[in-house]
Amino acid sequence: MFKRFLFFTLTFLIVSACKKDNTVYNGVPYNQQNFSFNGRVNNQLISYSDSTSGVVNTASRKPATSKNKYLEEQSSAFTGTMVGVTVNAGINIYEYFPTAPNDTVLNTMFSTGSYQFWNPNNSASGVEVFWYDGTKMWSSAYGKADQSGGSFFNITSHTSNTSSDTTYKYITGGNTSCVLYDGLGNTMQLNYSTFKIKTIHY
Repeated sequence: MFKRFLFFTLTFLIVSACKKDNTVYNGVPYNQQNFSFNGRVNNQLISYSDSTSGVVNTASRKPATSKNKYLEEQSSAFTGTMVGVTVNAGINIYEYFPTAPNDTVLNTMFSTGSYQFWNPNNSASGVEVFWYDGTKMWSSAYGKADQSGGSFFNITSHTSNTSSDTTYKYITGGNTSCVLYDGLGNTMQLNYSTFKIKTIHY
């Protein structure tokens, strides 16, 4: 949790691309040219997009259990504004490995297909979707972390980065729908969410 909150202390160039997008996914603008995170939280549109500096990618590796020695976390977070309040949204992908993974092995974390959601109470790989509403954090991994009611997370594209920005190696896109928890028993539904993020960052 501490590392996620570090995102909120950074200063970014904040770009809102809602009015520029001409492609719509179930009422959610999605600019194919920019890195973006879009969706509806309790039917309220959230849409963040930035070409380079408004998205933060981090990677960390920490000891896990004796059976799975390494826990890899790859994260992508966006910052935007809503009614004058700074808000954040993003994705964390967690993967357990028996040995320290090289780049080839890391690449399997982002293969196209469906992914299960991460539950911090279980030593199992998965994804976490989070949103900071300007007051508190909401996450698919908080509280009960129950995503059994039709939630999904799909990676639909994973291509090599060919731009001059060498801080990341791949561009990954997909879509998700899930329940967000605040850890106090309250929930929000995230629907129609699409994302395009930088991945494999070191």
